[in-house]
Amino acid sequence: MVCVAFGLLPAWLFSQENHQQKSYTGYPQLIGEIVFATMQYSGSPYLFDRFTGGNVIMLSGTEVPVSFLRYDALNDELFWMQPDEKGLVKVDKNLIAGFHLEHPSQDSLLRFYRNAVLEIDGLRCRDCFIQVLYEGEFSLYTRRSKRITSRSETITQGSRSQRVRILDDDFSYMLIYPDGTMQTVRPSIRSLINALPINNRELRQAMRSDNIQINNDKELVQAVKWFNSFIEQPKEISE
Repeated sequence: MVCVAFGLLPAWLFSQENHQQKSYTGYPQLIGEIVFATMQYSGSPYLFDRFTGGNVIMLSGTEVPVSFLRYDALNDELFWMQPDEKGLVKVDKNLIAGFHLEHPSQDSLLRFYRNAVLEIDGLRCRDCFIQVLYEGEFSLYTRRSKRITSRSETITQGSRSQRVRILDDDFSYMLIYPDGTMQTVRPSIRSLINALPINNRELRQAMRSDNIQINNDKELVQAVKWFNSFIEQPKEISE
């Protein structure tokens, strides 16, 4: 059975944190609280199921390289592992502007920044981490959250069984306009077309001509990239 470093829980069983009132300074700039597993859920609260490398960006702009980082999408917190692997350190958000996280299975770096206040289409959060998916004339960001569902299941560890709540992904996507305003979008052709400031019929014809499809976030990113190219060099649309 695969186990995680904090508390040696099975990989499919994760937790909320329990705070100790002290700080750990293995990375001098990244002072934070040591936390341990207490409340269990079915499913991982983390964006990835294992630690990855990355950089933490301080408010001064200094980047601190860290070997073992993890983003808790349920509680919107960033953690790094102590060298002795006896606990996690929750980074103090007030000290950082964002972070970069290496994708565990792809050769890519995920960029997050800390947004002071986000209120849009029912999505509200303060000091939350936002991932930059694409930046251009029109940009695309996402809020990668987890939520506790009303569903539950029984988990057995040895001779002990426990009923736990199930976690699900709860991602939101935001299209950023050139003037800085934003609107939520979904990974679909209709949602993106309705959010873009151009004649819907013209845009739909151009997307069909270039075989643009949107069924997931990767295709949504490609569609926003395509749109930026489209408005820079508009194509002639036949009626």
